[in-house]
Amino acid sequence: MEILSARSKPILVAGGDADLNIHSLLQELEHQRTPHVRLLAGSETHPVLTWDLADDVLTIDGEIVAPRAVFLRHDVFSTPSAARAYAWYTTVLSWAMAHRDVRLLNRHHAAHLLKPQQLLLARQSGLDIPATVISNDASALEAMRDRVVKPVAGGEYTQPLDTALAGAPRRNNALASPAIVQETLVPPELRIYRAGDRFVSFHVVASTLDYRTDSRARVEPVKNDRHLVAGLRKLTDTLFLEFAAADFKQCPKTKRMLFLEVNSGPMFAAFDAASDRAVSRALVRALR
Repeated sequence: MEILSARSKPILVAGGDADLNIHSLLQELEHQRTPHVRLLAGSETHPVLTWDLADDVLTIDGEIVAPRAVFLRHDVFSTPSAARAYAWYTTVLSWAMAHRDVRLLNRHHAAHLLKPQQLLLARQSGLDIPATVISNDASALEAMRDRVVKPVAGGEYTQPLDTALAGAPRRNNALASPAIVQETLVPPELRIYRAGDRFVSFHVVASTLDYRTDSRARVEPVKNDRHLVAGLRKLTDTLFLEFAAADFKQCPKTKRMLFLEVNSGPMFAAFDAASDRAVSRALVRALR
């Protein structure tokens, strides 16, 4: 069994073998010649891991590994088995959380951060937010048809409220569940990444209400806005987020960029591709 040199103290990168975000980070680690170990599982890939708690030794594919930092993504790309993906994620996260001297981004971040809570905390941090109502009152929402709607818990695309109301089941004056209803914003859309003490900003250019539904959407690196970065730094400090991405969109009346949400496990491969791996460069710096 080969023991890695204590001098190398690698960064452990763990996730799915088909995750483009993981591969973008690995490319940057290799470009910077930063020692690292891969732990990539997939539908056809089965790495061998053992964590012996008796002497607290972690081995991966026959090598004892003592990483100084861990970058971990929950695999939603590589395997049809959600239980298997979660088992790998839980194992690596457990090891990292048990070793407080190991660098783990977002170590102290609360697991449950909900979208309405984010909006209030963002406003308290000095960021502007859209006019927002959370309701299932059908008659009240009928008067807001020029707005957009998104699920309170996420997981679905933003859509026009009038479209959603047309097919929404209701009983008397109550819709089946509450939703987030907001004023309609306009391009440009802005995404700002935080990785450690660095912030990286991009415009997202799309022709649809939700850029995730536009196959032609593209991203462009832009300069950081000092006001937005200051507010986002305060918000992410409050949430103990060292790696995150926040989305903003423009108010058509005031032209201000309004905060939409912050994601503690954002995808970044497409943004890396548009910026010579700027997000991954910031991540490597934060993990060192």
